Amino acid sequence: MLPLQKEEVLFLLKSVTKTPDNPIFIENKAEIRGLIKFNGFIRDDGFSISKKCSHPQFFIPLINGSIYETKENTIVRLTFQLFPQSSVMLFLVITLCLLLGCVFIGIENLKYAGISFGIGFLNYIVAYSNFHIHTKDGLADLVYTLSFD
Repeated sequence: MLPLQKEEVLFLLKSVTKTPDNPIFIENKAEIRGLIKFNGFIRDDGFSISKKCSHPQFFIPLINGSIYETKENTIVRLTFQLFPQSSVMLFLVITLCLLLGCVFIGIENLKYAGISFGIGFLNYIVAYSNFHIHTKDGLADLVYTLSFD
């Protein structure tokens, strides 16, 4: 819940978000000054953004927000999810490791089966922890952007 009007929330988000429909000269000036914190789309009823990174990050969250206006303040509802491409890749890699582990169990090579299952489990743990690290960073930047102090 924010003590701001809906228009103010949208303005603050638009001021730190690089969208494909921004004029090139405006986004370049803002990027030079370091004001751009997010990439994505801002709509009248919500937004879909991700934290801007200097290098590729595979498990960065997509931050989807819905904005609801009440009489005195604005409510911003957030959901965090993996990008669809990341979800598909993670599913395929883990499925491949599980299937490979089952094949090794079938040919009675338990050492390689354990390694396959371990790699699949390790991949999931790394993805999960990396996603949550980036979620905290993105949420902190979003809270800072929308802070009213």
